[in-house]
Amino acid sequence: MVSSLNGIQHGDGTKRRVRHKTMYEGGLKAVVWTDVVQVILMFAALILVAIKGTFHVNGPEIVLKNAFETDRIEAPIFNIDPTIRHSFWCLSIGGLFYWVQTNASSQNMIQRYLSLPSLRESRRAVWIFVSGVTILMLLCAYNGLLIFTTYRDCDPLTTKLAKAKDQLLPLFVMDTLGELPGLSGMFIAGVFSAALSSLSTCLNSMSAVVLEDFCKPFVRTPLTTTATNWIMRSVVVGVGALCVCLVFVVEKMGTVLQLTMSLEAITNGPLLGIFTIGILLPRINGTGGLKAVVWTDVVQVILMFAALILVAIKGTFHVNGPEIVLKNAFETDRIEAPIFNIDPTIRHSFWCLSIGGLFYWVQTNASSQNMIQRYLSLPSLRESRRAVWIFVSGVTILMLLCAYNGLLIFTTYRDCDPLTTKLAKAKDQLLPLFVMDTLGELPGLSGMFIAGVFSAALSSLSTCLNSMSAVVLEDFCKPFVRTPLTTTATNWIMRSVVVGVGALCVCLVFVVEKMGTVLQLTMSLEAITNGPLLGIFTIGILLPRINGTSALSGGVFGVLLMSWISLNAQWAIASGSLKFDTKPMSIDGCNYLFNYTSTIYTTQAPMDPEASIDASLISPVIRKYYKNPAKVVKEEVVIKDITEESYL
Repeated sequence: MVSSLNGIQHGDGTKRRVRHKTMYEGGLKAVVWTDVVQVILMFAALILVAIKGTFHVNGPEIVLKNAFETDRIEAPIFNIDPTIRHSFWCLSIGGLFYWVQTNASSQNMIQRYLSLPSLRESRRAVWIFVSGVTILMLLCAYNGLLIFTTYRDCDPLTTKLAKAKDQLLPLFVMDTLGELPGLSGMFIAGVFSAALSSLSTCLNSMSAVVLEDFCKPFVRTPLTTTATNWIMRSVVVGVGALCVCLVFVVEKMGTVLQLTMSLEAITNGPLLGIFTIGILLPRINGTGGLKAVVWTDVVQVILMFAALILVAIKGTFHVNGPEIVLKNAFETDRIEAPIFNIDPTIRHSFWCLSIGGLFYWVQTNASSQNMIQRYLSLPSLRESRRAVWIFVSGVTILMLLCAYNGLLIFTTYRDCDPLTTKLAKAKDQLLPLFVMDTLGELPGLSGMFIAGVFSAALSSLSTCLNSMSAVVLEDFCKPFVRTPLTTTATNWIMRSVVVGVGALCVCLVFVVEKMGTVLQLTMSLEAITNGPLLGIFTIGILLPRINGTSALSGGVFGVLLMSWISLNAQWAIASGSLKFDTKPMSIDGCNYLFNYTSTIYTTQAPMDPEASIDASLISPVIRKYYKNPAKVVKEEVVIKDITEESYL
């Protein structure tokens, strides 16, 4: 708020009204000044507790002695295991990202930096903040050691004197300061100051975000001062009331600090990522469209290749080298000479793969909307040709990696087929099962593989959704409107198509899972439109005399014919009337119970009672089912099918 002073007499006999900024201006300045008072109270409370507590335990040397004797202060843990909570790497790397986000991309801090008059003042504020936080952390750590020293021989949590870790500090304050009137209240004032400091900052930032990002962009006329004040105050009151209500939820969910830092990561991590992209990769913009799809594809392809390479390397070590993989592949004809039989019913003959593959990849690179859209976005024909060669090289490496990983899976499960034992219910589950077997013991690597799988899926999905929205806009909307579409209308159409088709894709997941392996289904259904589309492109290049009506008629007939062929084939596969010959597998080396074709198999104790196998050599997926190595025999007993308890 701005107040006016009384008129001031000047030499010319006139009075002028001057404007003077007061301390009651509200908004960010009010938040900053209240923060100053609250921080002073918070530090005063912690220092008071530290001083009085130190006298209570007879000096700081007692505190440090107890801390070192019981390993409350210990050397850094340099183990790279990410499941260790307070290792050197966890604290340094995780702490680095946490505090960088807090100081560099947090709305609370950015709002303060922008309120300062210069960049120099902002840098100075950062150093003051870092110094203050460092002192605060040291005070908290010392007070924690004080609490331990005080209750070393009588743990309040074990005796239920304190019901949660958050209650240890208030209990300690009552024990040490309770006999001095007013000091306990001083501590409570400090606690409330810390809470109010954080809450007022967040509420102020939230109201500013709602006003600037969710209100102003959607109003035609500028908001009045009254409307602005009402919006910001309403947000503060609403969010503040929500925070009060959430107190009853938070108290059931563990310690407040741990819960806060965990939930903050939901938004803080992506927010820091967006800021980092904006600084390090300024070519990536927030406008979406093809450029956004291409850049996200770059990141997703890197993750996809990293996941496959990781699985290949770890899996190769797991089976004792690539020579074992190749030896098993040649011995069991998993790698075999080309079949030159011209019978079209042979699934993987030389002619089927070469001719069918030729048409498939020509269509993918020459007439697919996804690829054409990318070619047209490049500045020249030379760049387009270069992109094709990069694509061919990448796909070749990808296919070789997939083939090698397939051979790795066969080598791993050669003597105990997961499909036969129902440990895996579909072929699509073999690779996830293999990953759990080989990477399950190394924390984080299974997640790396899942990130790669999701990256591959999102890479394809984002490309298709972007292409579909462009096709609908250009071919089904623009030709049927008299006046050119506005930018707003164009955005709404394209975004609606993306949301609608994306929702349809999610719903079709429940259909696809009933129709066999995903890759086989995708390639079969793609042929319904890809074949006729390639035919139309070929006609346009080689037979330009054929008019559009004839080409469209031929395309429609081709779609109908391919629909009949592909859908009938998928129905036959799903119903079991069409089956493909598979190479033999074995279950003789299984060390777990399973149910197979209504005949129950169980393990028989070995002849030698001293025979045993080190359980650490058994894969983590089936280790909990391991009994004893034995041959498989048939019995007339019913055993529960334990595959329901597997990871899959």
